[in-house]
Amino acid sequence: MPRSPSNVYLDPGAPFAVVGLLCLLLLAFGGPLVHGLYFHSASASWEKVSAEVVDIENQPKEAKLHYRYTYQGHDYTGDRFQFLTPGTVPEKSEINARFHKGDAITIHVNPRRPAQSVVQREPIRAEQLHSLWITGGALAASLFYFSRRRLLLMRRRLSRRGQD
Repeated sequence: MPRSPSNVYLDPGAPFAVVGLLCLLLLAFGGPLVHGLYFHSASASWEKVSAEVVDIENQPKEAKLHYRYTYQGHDYTGDRFQFLTPGTVPEKSEINARFHKGDAITIHVNPRRPAQSVVQREPIRAEQLHSLWITGGALAASLFYFSRRRLLLMRRRLSRRGQD
């Protein structure tokens, strides 16, 4: 029988393939964001500790702040400047303007895992969540579209059976 628009049905596996693809996108773009959100909220209870800037490593689009600190008699090094930053270019100018080798700074240290530390904790801003919103919105829209499409096709199929 030739395929006409009236007897072409959605492949039952298509919605699952699209949802799977969108979940992969969510993991790729939203995964680091969710990880950052977790550590941002968890670091609210971390202890403040004095540290010393050891080095600032400048690269074309980023600057990495290396620091050394002592926590409960053990020496540690770290390079995490901030969780949930929208990009490294704004960080680079802020790091170069505020910090110099040998400066004393205050950092936040995880008391359960003292090797985890962060220099700056800023409030979460809406632009930091854009990739999660975009990916989540695309996932929700595709789920809505495919569920509606499948429902419409099933109704057509049932109405044709009733006419026969």
